[in-house]
Amino acid sequence: MNISPSATSPAITGLDDNDLVFRVCPSDAYQGVTIAKLARSMGYSKLATTYANDDYNAGLHDV
Repeated sequence: MNISPSATSPAITGLDDNDLVFRVCPSDAYQGVTIAKLARSMGYSKLATTYANDDYNAGLHDV
């Protein structure tokens, strides 16, 4: 069993792990959609993102 306090990769959701991997924070997929909804509710229709080109940051950017 693995419980991660910081794993946000959407790939964790689809792991074939016999339900032995858990996370206590939302996935990047949820965070990205939520940030977009917040921006839209504030009247923004266009966004630009900057990010470090590494595995951690690319996951959120790709959402």
